[in-house]
This record gives sequence, C-alpha cells and structure tokens, in this order.
Amino acid sequence: MINDDNDIASLQSYGLQLKGRNVTITKVTLTDGGTSPETPEKPDTPNIPGDGVLWSGSTSTGSWKNDITVDAPKFSAIKAGDKIAIYLNVDSGKDYGNIELDDQKYAKLDTDGSSADLDSYGCIQADVTKVTYEIGAADVALLKSNGLRIKGANITVTKVELIGGQGVETPAENTIWTGSTSTGSWKNDITVDAPKFSAIKAGDKIAIYLNVDSGKDYGNIELDDQKYAKLDTDGSSADLDSYGCIQPDVTKVTYEIGADDAALLKSNGLRIKGENITVTKVELIGGQGVETPTENTIWTGSVDTGNWKNDVTVDAPKFSNVKGGDILKILLNVNAGNDYGNIELDDQTYVKLETDRTSANLDSYGCIQPDVTELTYVITNNDAASLKANGLRVKGANIIVTGIQLSSGDPLPDNPDTPTPGIESEIWSGNVNCGQWVQSVKVAADKFENAREGDRFKINLTINAGKGKGIVKVQSGDMVDLTVNGKGTNMDSAGNFKRGAKDAVYEINVTDLEKLKAHGLVISGFAVTVTKVSLITVDQSGIEDISTDSNDMPVEYYNLNGMRVDNPANGIFIRRQGNKVSKIYIR
Repeated sequence: MINDDNDIASLQSYGLQLKGRNVTITKVTLTDGGTSPETPEKPDTPNIPGDGVLWSGSTSTGSWKNDITVDAPKFSAIKAGDKIAIYLNVDSGKDYGNIELDDQKYAKLDTDGSSADLDSYGCIQADVTKVTYEIGAADVALLKSNGLRIKGANITVTKVELIGGQGVETPAENTIWTGSTSTGSWKNDITVDAPKFSAIKAGDKIAIYLNVDSGKDYGNIELDDQKYAKLDTDGSSADLDSYGCIQPDVTKVTYEIGADDAALLKSNGLRIKGENITVTKVELIGGQGVETPTENTIWTGSVDTGNWKNDVTVDAPKFSNVKGGDILKILLNVNAGNDYGNIELDDQTYVKLETDRTSANLDSYGCIQPDVTELTYVITNNDAASLKANGLRVKGANIIVTGIQLSSGDPLPDNPDTPTPGIESEIWSGNVNCGQWVQSVKVAADKFENAREGDRFKINLTINAGKGKGIVKVQSGDMVDLTVNGKGTNMDSAGNFKRGAKDAVYEINVTDLEKLKAHGLVISGFAVTVTKVSLITVDQSGIEDISTDSNDMPVEYYNLNGMRVDNPANGIFIRRQGNKVSKIYIR
C-alpha cells in the first residue's frame, strides 16, 4: 500500500525500484484504493504541497564526500523570491553539521549561508531538521542553467522542496544571455552575438548580473565589442566604486548605451571581460532613445566584405525617388587588426558609380581609416538613373557594412538627353561588332570639317548579349587616344559602358578638335556593337560670356553630365547662382 504523500512524490519523481532475495517477480500492478485518510502532520515536518518536491531520498554526505544534485529542468519555473527547503538530520554522535549550496558547476549560490536556520557560525545544530533559503535573481539564473548541488559534512539529506514566493520573474524577452562563467584573472570572456542587438538604440541599457568571487576584495569588468574595441560606456556604471571596481556586495552593474556603442554592438556583438567575477546573466533594457528615422534607412545588417568577397546589394525599388544631389551614407567599420579598408560603389550590373571615391571621409589614397564609421556621397544625375534602373552594389575589402541611408539633397541641374541648342547629324551608320578589340569603326576627317570646340559626337552602341560589360575606346585616325577617351556619358572612369544604355556622348575640346579634323575618328571596343555615329553641332547663339553678377550667392559650376566642377575651363558649363541657372561658354 502506498502510505502517504511522500511515497506518491517519490514515485512521481523517480519511479519504482523493487529489490529482493530468492523471489521471481512476474507482474506489477497499480490499483486504485480510494482516498486514503489524511496523514497526520508530523510535528517537525510542515505539510508542504507534494508538487514542490524536487528530490527525496536519503544521502549521507559524509565529510564533504557525497553530493545531492537536482537537475536544471526542475528549476524551469523558479523565480526570484522563491524558497528552497532542505530536509536533513545531523549524523548521530555529531555536535553539528555543515552545508553548502552550489550550482552543478560548483559555483556557490549567493543564498548559501543565508538560512535563518543556521547558527551564528553557519553550522547546523543537531536539533535542526530543515534549512530554508530564499532565492535571488542571480541564483535563479544559475539554477535554471546548471541545476543545484548540495554539499555537506555530517548530515543526511532526505528531501528538497521548492516553495513559491512573491517574486516576479524578469521578463524573458530582456534576457540576452544566461549561464555561469567565472572570468578568472581576465581569462574567460562572455560573448553575446550581434543579432541579439539588432534592435538596440541609443539610450537603452545593459544590465550584467554577477558575483565577486569568494575571498576576493573586489572584482573588475570591461565591456568591449567582440573585436576587442572598448565601448564608450565601459567604466561608466554607477554601480562601480570610485576606482571603477566591483565591491563584493554588488550583484548587478548597469550601463547606458550611446549611439556609437549601439552601432558597434549591432555590428560586432558584446564581449564582457573581467577579473575575479562570475557572470550569470545579461539583460538588454529598453530606454528612451530614438532610433535613426527608418524612412532614411534603405538597408541594415552586418556584412563582412572580406577581401572583395561579399557584396551588399540594395534593389532598385529603394531608389525609385532618387535624384541627382541626394545623399547616400554608408555605415561601416574597418575590421579589427587592419590598417585600412577599401570600398567601391557600383550598380548591381557591376558598373561603377560616378560618385565612387568622392566621399570626403576617405583618405588621400581613397582608403578608409580605422576611426571612420561612415562615408557620405553626393549622387550625380547619371548615378540616379543607374540606381533607379539597377540598384546599388557596395563592394569592399576589410570592412563590415552595417547600414545604408538615403536622404534628400539639393537637386542638381538636369542632364540634357541631347545637348541643346544643337543639331544632330549622322556621320556614319552600319553594324560593327567590335568583338575583343578586333573590329573598329572609322569616320573620315572630312566629317568633322565644320565641327567646333564645344560640339559633340555621339556613338550609338549596345553591349553584346551574354557579356557582363562592354568597353569603348575613342581615338583619332592616327591611333592616338582622344583626351575624352573614357569620359563619355553612360560609362565609368575606366571606360566601361553601362549595361542598358543606348549611346555615349563625348564633348569635343580644342585638342581633340585638331586631331579629328586632321585624322578623323576611330572607335574600337570590347563586347560592343556600334550602329551609328552622329555629330551634334551646338548653337553658339544661345551661349553667354561670363559676366560679373551682383548677386551675393555663391556660384557653382557643373558640366553637362551634372557633375560639379571646381575650376571650369575650355568648354560649356552650367552655372548656378542661387535660383538662377544659365549655360555658359568658357575659353
């Protein structure tokens, strides 16, 4: 017969074991015997509900020899303010017993030694049969992670109970790490990976639960990202003493996060280093900070480019409203241990943007120094067209890209599709596939007989099917590169023609004009097919000479591609002063 609630609790927790001698067991049955009379309450053992029993048995600890362990799943619902009751007896013939509470990894619990049932020396007197401990937040984390270990001398433990208190569990969604890691002397670090900080913002707080190791007068702590860059908030916790140390009675240190730290944590995660402390939990607590307006952010994440290996791409729909003059900002970090990083801005068809390498935050070699965390670019009119059509590709070496923002800027003057005023006249037509620099188009010198400085020639062409890029070269008939080679519309500075574009237009300067009149034009290329060449004659009657303007607004100059020019010379430019825009000819 099952006699009382203690038997029921033991069977429910550990099942049944039958031992015998000279018997053969053939079957075990469980029969409902009705409700047994309530077991009279023993004077020394309060009637605590059976569902609170975590362990029962009879284990003599000897002299710190045999431990009782309760596994972590038994503590899945524990919370700060709950109590653990341990039923025991001091061994016969002993004046007192000793007890210690650890987790199963031998980390001593904060509550160890705190029971009111212990004497002033922390010992168990012979007449004591139960010791009760209240559980704090740090112990909750240890027990949930690692379970309980009861160590002792001269006692026999018979039961362990968990008694619900009035504590309130810390919201689980705030906890980003739990465990029990002793740092030793700056030896073992605690790391929390970047995805845990995806929503962090300036003004949020990080709370670190810890204990100073037993026997130590103080502990030390340092907050870095996982690349060993120290956070700005390191050393700022009000819970540290005047020397920046952790006193033994401190069990939690809290730090407020600034904007720079938020960026580092989003990119690289958190590293907690320390000396003489055991860390048990890390929480992220929402503050009153304001995140960067999301309407400006077109991409967030954390992509390590490696050595030009991994690209960041932003699709064309994100640029549906972009215009020349808008501002593109790239948020990034140079990888730890590297002296500098590199970056390149293309569209997604691998055509380099005109604004590439123009950021003022790059050094004189076009590289990113380790202290730079953002680069700002002004989008040209041609870039705006490319981004709308093909989206953005950010390439790099030794950098981690964490965000891309697009914000409105002052609009640039529109690029004319065909420079006006002017008359376009066809000077060659056909269908020549240049192949791999094999075929070329030749336009006779007499076609440029009436050309003038400031006129243009336009080449209609397409990139051959199946080719990733096309290259165009323009030379005079004596096979000397024109000064405008690689500087036509719809191409990057290397002369790569933009996929999807239909033509390239070149402005004729005085040097090239002499060559064209003397030797004509030769067009060659890689993976392009040329179908027509036209001469665009500019109507000089609509061009003004430069005159002194009484307006006090600063004067800005742009070429006809919409790119700003600091020192215009020898050609036609767009002049903007305040809200007045005019086209001028500078000799």
